[in-house]
Amino acid sequence: MFESIRFGTELLRLHAGAVWSQILLKKEDDNKPYRGRKTPLQITHSCTWKCNYACIHCQAQNDNKKTDASTESVLRMIDQVSEAGAIKIGFTGGEPLVRNDMPTIMDCCEENGLISSMVSNGLLVPRYIEVLKKLDLLFLSMDGDREVQQKVRGRKSWDVLLNAMKIGKENGIPVAALTTLASFNISCLEEMSRVVREQKVHWMVGLVQVQFSGKNEQNLTREQIERSVDILEKNEYLRTSRRYLDFIKKDQPPRFCFAGIGYAIVSPDLVLYPCFPAQFDPFYKGISLEEKSFNEAFNELPLYRRTCDTCRLACHIEANYLNIFNIESILQSMRLTKLP
Repeated sequence: MFESIRFGTELLRLHAGAVWSQILLKKEDDNKPYRGRKTPLQITHSCTWKCNYACIHCQAQNDNKKTDASTESVLRMIDQVSEAGAIKIGFTGGEPLVRNDMPTIMDCCEENGLISSMVSNGLLVPRYIEVLKKLDLLFLSMDGDREVQQKVRGRKSWDVLLNAMKIGKENGIPVAALTTLASFNISCLEEMSRVVREQKVHWMVGLVQVQFSGKNEQNLTREQIERSVDILEKNEYLRTSRRYLDFIKKDQPPRFCFAGIGYAIVSPDLVLYPCFPAQFDPFYKGISLEEKSFNEAFNELPLYRRTCDTCRLACHIEANYLNIFNIESILQSMRLTKLP
Protein backbone atom coordinates (compact mmCIF):
# COMPACT_ATOMS: atom_id res chain seq x y z
CA MET A 1 0.00 0.00 0.00
CA PHE A 2 2.86 2.38 0.86
CA GLU A 3 4.40 1.90 -2.61
CA SER A 4 1.01 2.52 -4.26
CA ILE A 5 0.70 5.81 -2.37
CA ARG A 6 4.25 6.73 -3.34
CA PHE A 7 3.51 5.89 -6.99
CA GLY A 8 0.42 8.11 -6.91
CA THR A 9 2.33 10.96 -5.26
CA GLU A 10 5.13 10.84 -7.84
CA LEU A 11 2.59 10.61 -10.64
CA LEU A 12 0.89 13.78 -9.35
CA ARG A 13 4.26 15.53 -9.50
CA LEU A 14 4.75 14.26 -13.03
CA HIS A 15 1.36 15.68 -13.99
CA ALA A 16 2.12 19.00 -12.29
CA GLY A 17 5.20 19.46 -14.46
CA ALA A 18 3.73 17.97 -17.64
CA VAL A 19 3.75 19.57 -21.06
CA TRP A 20 0.55 17.99 -22.32
CA SER A 21 0.99 19.26 -25.85
CA GLN A 22 3.99 16.89 -26.08
CA ILE A 23 2.31 13.97 -24.30
CA LEU A 24 -0.44 14.12 -26.91
CA LEU A 25 0.87 12.25 -29.94
CA LYS A 26 2.14 14.36 -32.81
CA LYS A 27 4.64 13.00 -35.34
CA GLU A 28 6.37 16.36 -35.57
CA ASP A 29 7.55 15.80 -31.96
CA ASP A 30 9.53 12.70 -32.96
CA ASN A 31 13.14 12.84 -31.72
CA LYS A 32 12.47 16.20 -30.03
CA PRO A 33 13.45 16.87 -26.39
CA TYR A 34 10.63 16.80 -23.85
CA ARG A 35 10.22 20.18 -22.18
CA GLY A 36 8.39 19.04 -19.04
CA ARG A 37 9.17 17.11 -15.88
CA LYS A 38 10.27 13.49 -16.23
CA THR A 39 9.97 10.78 -13.58
CA PRO A 40 10.96 7.16 -14.38
CA LEU A 41 8.14 5.52 -12.42
CA GLN A 42 8.37 2.20 -14.27
CA ILE A 43 11.36 0.62 -15.98
CA THR A 44 11.35 -2.56 -18.05
CA HIS A 45 14.70 -4.29 -18.52
CA SER A 46 15.08 -6.80 -21.34
CA CYS A 47 17.90 -8.38 -19.41
CA THR A 48 19.13 -10.94 -21.95
CA TRP A 49 19.30 -11.60 -25.68
CA LYS A 50 19.14 -15.33 -24.94
CA CYS A 51 16.12 -17.62 -24.79
CA ASN A 52 15.57 -21.34 -24.36
CA TYR A 53 12.48 -21.17 -26.60
CA ALA A 54 11.98 -19.95 -30.19
CA CYS A 55 8.37 -18.75 -30.32
CA ILE A 56 6.80 -18.12 -33.71
CA HIS A 57 5.36 -14.70 -32.80
CA CYS A 58 8.19 -13.25 -30.74
CA GLN A 59 9.62 -9.88 -31.78
CA ALA A 60 12.40 -9.85 -29.19
CA GLN A 61 15.82 -9.76 -30.79
CA ASN A 62 16.73 -13.15 -29.33
CA ASP A 63 20.28 -14.13 -30.15
CA ASN A 64 22.27 -16.64 -28.10
CA LYS A 65 25.51 -15.33 -29.63
CA LYS A 66 25.08 -11.75 -28.39
CA THR A 67 26.66 -10.70 -25.10
CA ASP A 68 24.44 -9.48 -22.27
CA ALA A 69 25.51 -6.69 -19.92
CA SER A 70 27.67 -7.81 -17.02
CA THR A 71 26.31 -8.41 -13.53
CA GLU A 72 28.19 -5.37 -12.24
CA SER A 73 26.70 -3.12 -14.93
CA VAL A 74 23.14 -4.35 -14.33
CA LEU A 75 23.45 -3.86 -10.56
CA ARG A 76 24.78 -0.34 -11.10
CA MET A 77 21.86 0.39 -13.43
CA ILE A 78 19.32 -0.86 -10.85
CA ASP A 79 20.90 1.31 -8.13
CA GLN A 80 20.75 4.34 -10.43
CA VAL A 81 17.17 3.58 -11.48
CA SER A 82 16.14 3.54 -7.82
CA GLU A 83 18.03 6.75 -7.08
CA ALA A 84 16.24 8.41 -10.02
CA GLY A 85 12.88 7.71 -8.36
CA ALA A 86 11.70 4.50 -10.03
CA ILE A 87 9.11 2.48 -8.12
CA LYS A 88 8.58 -0.50 -10.42
CA ILE A 89 10.97 -2.63 -12.45
CA GLY A 90 10.05 -5.47 -14.78
CA PHE A 91 12.32 -8.08 -16.34
CA THR A 92 11.80 -9.67 -19.72
CA GLY A 93 14.05 -10.93 -22.47
CA GLY A 94 14.72 -13.34 -24.05
CA GLU A 95 14.14 -15.49 -20.99
CA PRO A 96 15.32 -13.68 -17.83
CA LEU A 97 16.02 -16.89 -15.93
CA VAL A 98 18.76 -17.97 -18.33
CA ARG A 99 20.93 -15.38 -16.55
CA ASN A 100 22.85 -17.21 -13.84
CA ASP A 101 23.14 -13.98 -11.87
CA MET A 102 19.37 -13.47 -11.54
CA PRO A 103 19.47 -14.25 -7.77
CA THR A 104 21.95 -11.38 -7.29
CA ILE A 105 19.87 -9.08 -9.49
CA MET A 106 16.69 -9.86 -7.52
CA ASP A 107 18.53 -9.21 -4.24
CA CYS A 108 19.52 -5.79 -5.59
CA CYS A 109 15.91 -4.97 -6.49
CA GLU A 110 14.77 -6.00 -3.01
CA GLU A 111 17.48 -3.93 -1.33
CA ASN A 112 16.38 -0.90 -3.36
CA GLY A 113 12.72 -1.40 -2.40
CA LEU A 114 11.57 -1.78 -6.00
CA ILE A 115 8.27 -3.46 -6.93
CA SER A 116 9.45 -6.21 -9.27
CA SER A 117 7.87 -8.41 -11.93
CA MET A 118 9.15 -10.89 -14.49
CA VAL A 119 7.94 -12.40 -17.76
CA SER A 120 9.02 -16.03 -18.08
CA ASN A 121 8.21 -19.04 -20.24
CA GLY A 122 8.24 -21.13 -17.05
CA LEU A 123 10.89 -23.67 -17.97
CA LEU A 124 13.36 -22.62 -15.25
CA VAL A 125 10.80 -21.59 -12.62
CA PRO A 126 11.26 -24.77 -10.52
CA ARG A 127 15.04 -24.23 -10.39
CA TYR A 128 14.75 -20.59 -9.29
CA ILE A 129 11.66 -20.73 -7.12
CA GLU A 130 13.43 -19.37 -4.02
CA VAL A 131 14.62 -16.36 -6.03
CA LEU A 132 11.18 -15.82 -7.53
CA LYS A 133 9.64 -15.48 -4.07
CA LYS A 134 11.14 -11.98 -4.09
CA LEU A 135 8.89 -11.01 -7.03
CA ASP A 136 5.68 -9.07 -6.63
CA LEU A 137 4.31 -10.64 -9.83
CA LEU A 138 5.31 -13.50 -12.14
CA PHE A 139 3.98 -13.45 -15.70
CA LEU A 140 3.91 -16.83 -17.46
CA SER A 141 3.41 -16.87 -21.21
CA MET A 142 0.29 -18.76 -22.35
CA ASP A 143 -0.36 -18.72 -26.09
CA GLY A 144 -3.05 -21.35 -26.56
CA ASP A 145 -4.36 -24.71 -25.42
CA ARG A 146 -1.99 -27.66 -25.25
CA GLU A 147 -1.81 -28.15 -29.02
CA VAL A 148 -1.35 -24.48 -29.92
CA GLN A 149 1.03 -23.73 -27.03
CA GLN A 150 3.33 -26.52 -28.17
CA LYS A 151 3.09 -25.40 -31.79
CA VAL A 152 4.05 -21.86 -30.77
CA ARG A 153 6.65 -22.66 -28.09
CA GLY A 154 7.77 -26.23 -28.59
CA ARG A 155 7.26 -29.74 -27.26
CA LYS A 156 6.29 -30.11 -23.57
CA SER A 157 5.81 -26.32 -23.19
CA TRP A 158 2.19 -26.83 -22.03
CA ASP A 159 3.18 -29.08 -19.13
CA VAL A 160 6.00 -26.66 -18.32
CA LEU A 161 3.48 -23.81 -18.12
CA LEU A 162 1.00 -25.62 -15.86
CA ASN A 163 3.82 -26.83 -13.58
CA ALA A 164 5.22 -23.29 -13.28
CA MET A 165 1.76 -21.96 -12.39
CA LYS A 166 1.35 -24.65 -9.74
CA ILE A 167 4.77 -24.12 -8.18
CA GLY A 168 4.42 -20.33 -8.21
CA LYS A 169 1.05 -20.44 -6.46
CA GLU A 170 2.26 -23.00 -3.91
CA ASN A 171 5.04 -20.60 -2.97
CA GLY A 172 2.77 -17.59 -2.53
CA ILE A 173 3.82 -15.77 -5.72
CA PRO A 174 1.08 -13.83 -7.58
CA VAL A 175 0.98 -15.47 -11.01
CA ALA A 176 -0.54 -14.07 -14.21
CA ALA A 177 -0.98 -15.87 -17.50
CA LEU A 178 0.22 -13.57 -20.29
CA THR A 179 -1.39 -14.04 -23.69
CA THR A 180 -0.70 -12.48 -27.07
CA LEU A 181 -3.89 -12.53 -29.13
CA ALA A 182 -3.09 -13.65 -32.68
CA SER A 183 -4.55 -15.58 -35.58
CA PHE A 184 -2.98 -18.81 -34.39
CA ASN A 185 -4.76 -18.91 -31.01
CA ILE A 186 -8.13 -17.23 -31.55
CA SER A 187 -9.83 -20.61 -32.10
CA CYS A 188 -8.86 -21.84 -28.61
CA LEU A 189 -9.50 -18.66 -26.62
CA GLU A 190 -12.51 -20.15 -24.82
CA GLU A 191 -10.39 -23.13 -23.76
CA MET A 192 -7.68 -20.77 -22.51
CA SER A 193 -10.32 -18.90 -20.51
CA ARG A 194 -11.41 -22.21 -18.97
CA VAL A 195 -7.81 -23.06 -18.03
CA VAL A 196 -7.30 -19.66 -16.36
CA ARG A 197 -10.40 -20.29 -14.21
CA GLU A 198 -9.26 -23.81 -13.41
CA GLN A 199 -5.75 -22.70 -12.44
CA LYS A 200 -7.05 -19.60 -10.59
CA VAL A 201 -4.39 -17.22 -11.96
CA HIS A 202 -4.61 -13.63 -13.14
CA TRP A 203 -4.86 -13.12 -16.90
CA MET A 204 -3.35 -10.35 -19.01
CA VAL A 205 -3.78 -10.15 -22.77
CA GLY A 206 -2.45 -7.99 -25.56
CA LEU A 207 -2.78 -7.79 -29.32
CA VAL A 208 0.01 -9.17 -31.50
CA GLN A 209 2.29 -6.44 -32.88
CA VAL A 210 3.67 -7.24 -36.33
CA GLN A 211 4.94 -3.87 -37.53
CA PHE A 212 8.60 -4.86 -37.17
CA SER A 213 8.38 -8.65 -37.56
CA GLY A 214 6.43 -8.42 -40.83
CA LYS A 215 4.38 -11.52 -39.91
CA ASN A 216 1.12 -9.99 -41.08
CA GLU A 217 -0.61 -13.36 -41.29
CA GLN A 218 -0.71 -13.34 -37.45
CA ASN A 219 -2.98 -10.27 -37.36
CA LEU A 220 -6.61 -10.64 -36.30
CA THR A 221 -9.58 -9.43 -38.30
CA ARG A 222 -12.04 -6.93 -36.81
CA GLU A 223 -14.54 -9.77 -36.33
CA GLN A 224 -11.97 -11.94 -34.55
CA ILE A 225 -11.03 -9.11 -32.19
CA GLU A 226 -14.68 -8.46 -31.35
CA ARG A 227 -15.23 -12.16 -30.65
CA SER A 228 -12.08 -12.24 -28.48
CA VAL A 229 -13.26 -9.28 -26.42
CA ASP A 230 -16.64 -10.92 -25.87
CA ILE A 231 -14.92 -14.02 -24.46
CA LEU A 232 -12.38 -12.12 -22.37
CA GLU A 233 -14.89 -9.81 -20.70
CA LYS A 234 -16.66 -12.80 -19.14
CA ASN A 235 -13.57 -14.05 -17.30
CA GLU A 236 -13.40 -12.91 -13.66
CA TYR A 237 -9.62 -13.38 -13.56
CA LEU A 238 -8.97 -10.98 -16.45
CA ARG A 239 -6.80 -8.05 -15.31
CA THR A 240 -6.51 -6.33 -18.68
CA SER A 241 -8.53 -3.13 -18.51
CA ARG A 242 -11.80 -2.80 -20.38
CA ARG A 243 -10.39 0.44 -21.73
CA TYR A 244 -7.63 -1.50 -23.51
CA LEU A 245 -10.17 -4.02 -24.84
CA ASP A 246 -12.28 -1.14 -26.13
CA PHE A 247 -9.15 0.40 -27.66
CA ILE A 248 -8.29 -2.68 -29.74
CA LYS A 249 -11.94 -3.26 -30.60
CA LYS A 250 -12.34 0.24 -32.07
CA ASP A 251 -8.90 0.12 -33.74
CA GLN A 252 -8.18 3.76 -33.11
CA PRO A 253 -4.60 5.09 -32.82
CA PRO A 254 -3.39 6.05 -29.33
CA ARG A 255 -3.95 9.67 -28.36
CA PHE A 256 -1.19 10.15 -25.80
CA CYS A 257 1.97 8.47 -24.50
CA PHE A 258 4.31 8.74 -21.50
CA ALA A 259 7.16 6.72 -23.08
CA GLY A 260 10.44 8.32 -22.10
CA ILE A 261 8.54 10.60 -19.70
CA GLY A 262 7.09 8.29 -17.04
CA TYR A 263 8.55 4.96 -18.11
CA ALA A 264 11.32 3.57 -20.31
CA ILE A 265 12.95 0.40 -21.66
CA VAL A 266 16.50 -0.85 -21.08
CA SER A 267 17.90 -3.31 -23.63
CA PRO A 268 20.17 -6.30 -22.79
CA ASP A 269 23.25 -4.24 -23.68
CA LEU A 270 22.04 -1.43 -21.38
CA VAL A 271 20.83 1.03 -23.98
CA LEU A 272 17.91 3.19 -22.83
CA TYR A 273 14.85 3.62 -25.09
CA PRO A 274 11.44 5.23 -24.50
CA CYS A 275 9.56 2.06 -25.56
CA PHE A 276 9.87 -1.28 -27.36
CA PRO A 277 8.88 0.11 -30.79
CA ALA A 278 11.72 2.64 -30.45
CA GLN A 279 14.12 -0.20 -29.60
CA PHE A 280 13.06 -2.14 -32.70
CA ASP A 281 13.12 0.95 -34.94
CA PRO A 282 16.49 1.39 -36.74
CA PHE A 283 15.74 5.10 -37.15
CA TYR A 284 15.83 5.74 -33.38
CA LYS A 285 19.07 5.86 -31.41
CA GLY A 286 18.93 5.09 -27.69
CA ILE A 287 21.43 6.21 -25.04
CA SER A 288 24.02 3.83 -23.58
CA LEU A 289 23.91 3.45 -19.81
CA GLU A 290 27.54 2.28 -19.96
CA GLU A 291 28.46 5.80 -21.05
CA LYS A 292 26.01 7.92 -19.02
CA SER A 293 24.22 7.55 -15.70
CA PHE A 294 20.59 6.49 -15.83
CA ASN A 295 19.31 9.85 -14.60
CA GLU A 296 21.39 11.77 -17.14
CA ALA A 297 20.33 9.45 -19.99
CA PHE A 298 16.64 9.48 -19.03
CA ASN A 299 16.52 13.27 -18.89
CA GLU A 300 18.26 13.52 -22.29
CA LEU A 301 16.18 10.80 -23.95
CA PRO A 302 14.30 12.33 -26.90
CA LEU A 303 10.65 11.55 -27.58
CA TYR A 304 9.67 8.72 -29.91
CA ARG A 305 6.61 9.40 -32.04
CA ARG A 306 7.38 7.89 -35.47
CA THR A 307 5.25 4.71 -35.28
CA CYS A 308 2.91 5.55 -32.39
CA ASP A 309 -0.17 5.51 -34.61
CA THR A 310 0.29 1.75 -35.13
CA CYS A 311 1.18 0.82 -31.52
CA ARG A 312 -1.14 -1.73 -29.88
CA LEU A 313 1.30 -3.04 -27.25
CA ALA A 314 -0.65 -3.72 -24.07
CA CYS A 315 2.36 -3.15 -21.80
CA HIS A 316 2.66 0.45 -23.02
CA ILE A 317 -1.02 1.26 -23.57
CA GLU A 318 -1.95 -0.03 -20.09
CA ALA A 319 0.93 1.94 -18.54
CA ASN A 320 -0.41 5.06 -20.20
CA TYR A 321 -3.90 4.47 -18.79
CA LEU A 322 -2.36 4.02 -15.34
CA ASN A 323 -0.45 7.25 -15.80
CA ILE A 324 -3.63 9.26 -16.35
CA PHE A 325 -5.17 7.87 -13.14
CA ASN A 326 -7.68 5.62 -14.89
CA ILE A 327 -9.50 4.09 -11.89
CA GLU A 328 -10.01 0.65 -13.40
CA SER A 329 -6.33 0.45 -14.40
CA ILE A 330 -5.30 1.36 -10.84
CA LEU A 331 -7.57 -1.30 -9.33
CA GLN A 332 -6.45 -3.97 -11.79
CA SER A 333 -2.81 -3.12 -11.11
CA MET A 334 -3.38 -3.55 -7.38
CA ARG A 335 -5.19 -6.87 -7.92
CA LEU A 336 -2.26 -8.22 -9.92
CA THR A 337 0.07 -8.17 -6.94
CA LYS A 338 -2.36 -10.16 -4.75
CA LEU A 339 -3.09 -13.88 -4.88
CA PRO A 340 -6.40 -14.50 -6.74
